[in-house]
Amino acid sequence: MPNQYTVLPLRERLLSGGTRNGKCLLWNGRRNQDGYGMLDYRGKSERVHVLSYTTFVGPVPEGLQVHHSCNIRHCYEPSHLSVGTNQQNMAYRNACGRQARGERHARVKLTEEQVLEIREKAKAIGNARKGKQRDVPSLRSLTREYGVSWRTIHRIVDGTGWTHI
Repeated sequence: MPNQYTVLPLRERLLSGGTRNGKCLLWNGRRNQDGYGMLDYRGKSERVHVLSYTTFVGPVPEGLQVHHSCNIRHCYEPSHLSVGTNQQNMAYRNACGRQARGERHARVKLTEEQVLEIREKAKAIGNARKGKQRDVPSLRSLTREYGVSWRTIHRIVDGTGWTHI
């Protein structure tokens, strides 16, 4: 009979560590800050979905990653896992609307309302300069006003940043 210190084989640990929720097999154990199931294996903390793939499907080829088709990070159902490139994974993430953009981004400094204000102010600055008005503020003044870099202001104004609004 195993005592409390007996380590089960990986296959058994994976099979006993989750709960069925519809078609997903959700990890009940520890998760990392990004929501992926984690398991200590061979002295390292590993992502459960990767361990599941290698245990039940096969090895992950060099240069590829294990992807979820269900978009649930702590799911480790082998039929929901496949391998692909990082570029494929990011394209799928974007297509599913899971990319942290705008106010959902962890390091955001601006609100969508402020971005719209910046665009309006930049338009007014541009129009005033075309009319050769004096004492017109510069776009650089917006960096101080909003506490962001010149590059951020420039990307908002030229349409390469905050493209979703």
